Amino acid sequence: MIELREVTFTYAGSGHPALRDCSLRVEEGETVLLAGMSGCGKSTVLNLVNGLLFHGGENRVGGEVTVDGAPVRAREPWEMASHVGSVFQNPKSQLFNLDVADEIVFGLENLGASHDAMEEALARASAACGVEELLGRSIFDLSGGEKQRVACASAYALDPSVIVLDEPSANLDEAGILGLRKILRTWRLAGKTVLVAEHRLWYALDVANRVLYLRGGRVEGEYAPDALLALTDEEREELGLRQASRPAPLVVSADEPATGDGLCARDLAASHRGRTVWSGVTFKAPRGSLCAITGPNGTGKSTLARALCGLVRRDAGTVSLDAVALTRRRQRASCSLVMQDVNAQLFGESVLDEVTLGDASLEARALFVLGELDLGDYLDRHPMSLSGGQRQRLAVADCLASDKDVLVLDEPTSGLDMFHMREMGHLLRRLADAGTCVIVITHDVEFVRETQAVVLPWACDAR
Repeated sequence: MIELREVTFTYAGSGHPALRDCSLRVEEGETVLLAGMSGCGKSTVLNLVNGLLFHGGENRVGGEVTVDGAPVRAREPWEMASHVGSVFQNPKSQLFNLDVADEIVFGLENLGASHDAMEEALARASAACGVEELLGRSIFDLSGGEKQRVACASAYALDPSVIVLDEPSANLDEAGILGLRKILRTWRLAGKTVLVAEHRLWYALDVANRVLYLRGGRVEGEYAPDALLALTDEEREELGLRQASRPAPLVVSADEPATGDGLCARDLAASHRGRTVWSGVTFKAPRGSLCAITGPNGTGKSTLARALCGLVRRDAGTVSLDAVALTRRRQRASCSLVMQDVNAQLFGESVLDEVTLGDASLEARALFVLGELDLGDYLDRHPMSLSGGQRQRLAVADCLASDKDVLVLDEPTSGLDMFHMREMGHLLRRLADAGTCVIVITHDVEFVRETQAVVLPWACDAR
């Protein structure tokens, strides 16, 4: 059981509480979905439940948080690990070992469990999370969806009574999302208490017992899944929520690449550790068009993003801009990349410093871009104190301030609610209309359809 009683929480260095007199209760064995706009406090709730926010720093906490009837504040982190399993938005942030089996039993090993206990937990967690076929694999060779399943198995192996998940579907393709739903069903049948913070609602509604809607740091509403499904589009969008039904498949453009203005890739090939990732990649991203590339996890789309920007050496093929072939140096000068893991590209001490990087001449443009991305009220905040969705928008602000000819974005809407997804779409559409080549690599069908992006054909020989 989970309970928050009149909890107010303020991050160190922030003058604005992330939670304000927040109260909620999750009964034993329930699966509850936390919904709401980016920055409403969903992640803060989860990280109070698992105890992470009670240790270190100068965070200010009022009220009481209990798990299984005991105050979380009074427990050491290693104690909480046995009671609450955590699955984060980016699975790479919680993977520490070289191979899958060692990763799954890593928590038990740290708690001093016997070899027999670890073997039993490995078999149980692998079966529950569908990772038996991955046990002999290296962590570094897994796709994003496979890493997410391993993270789920690692959390489940400790046999906690409570499991919390923060935007677990953010970077998954449809097959990965359906696999995640299967895991949630297995946990519910096993009697686990599960709390999920999520923007993509459609896959979780038939698993959840209830949906709690957060706004401004407190619970503002409660819905049965059927009641949420019954909302009109206008009512749901007023709450800032994404669609509740499964998105329809996208239609891929059949047009052949042409010469002229825009970014053109012809017969690209790339390899990793001596293995071909993909070959024969050919497409055109014209100026004035918002283009999307979508496809299954693990087919090398993020490698393509880096290759287009000159950050990965291509084995074959050409990249040209406005019919002029680009060297890797010219690619880096002409292209800007928003990475899938935005934490890897945030370096500033504040939001404003992040965009200007100490160059005062960029401040006016930085303020304009931050205002466009709804970050104008956070100029003095440290980037790592922002929510996942806010950090995503900050990384986009970095690239927009660079004012380059080509903008490549890898999963730019992960962690974004309906409102900010639309704002992102409007901004990218304006950039495209102004002549920037905009290429979005994404699993977000809602975003592609909302922006009417041209879906480019993904590599027919992707491996």
